[in-house]
Amino acid sequence: MPSVSSTDFPTRTLTDNPGVITEEARQASIEKYRAGLVYYTDGNYEKAKENFQAALQLNPENSDAALGLKRIEERYNNR
Repeated sequence: MPSVSSTDFPTRTLTDNPGVITEEARQASIEKYRAGLVYYTDGNYEKAKENFQAALQLNPENSDAALGLKRIEERYNNR
């Protein structure tokens, strides 16, 4: 299991260009996505959802995390 703490990941930088995502945030987003994927595969959809959401907070352009979150929402809606 990846050992990324939700309190340890960097956030977007506050610069003159607020739409800029740091490389650190981009990498942390990928790590959160991968952790969510592990949880999803194990059937722990709540933890997967948390990690996918964290990935999107770090990088709203992370389409893999958005797709993972969509799949979880579809699974919950089809119950």
